[in-house]
Amino acid sequence: MQRLALLLADMPGKWQDQFLRPGPWPEEFVSAMRKTYLQAGPDFQLSKMAPRPLHFGPMTTLTNFTRLPLNKMVAIWMIFGLILVLIFFLTHRH
Repeated sequence: MQRLALLLADMPGKWQDQFLRPGPWPEEFVSAMRKTYLQAGPDFQLSKMAPRPLHFGPMTTLTNFTRLPLNKMVAIWMIFGLILVLIFFLTHRH
């Protein structure tokens, strides 16, 4: 917030020589910093939002399939895994 106040007070343009200098600072610089620091934050307001039902779109149609494609997919992945295990054992024999 302090850096934002420095930029809003135009510190690099008007008071560049005051940067990293110990105080006391010019009164115009201090008042500009205080004024912009207080204006930097937004005003908070209470808001109310009504919950809406979730919509998953086309993903819901992907879960509506029969057991046959699922069993087929599991079998294919198991065969693929067994082939990888077989290749590993054939290549790592002593």
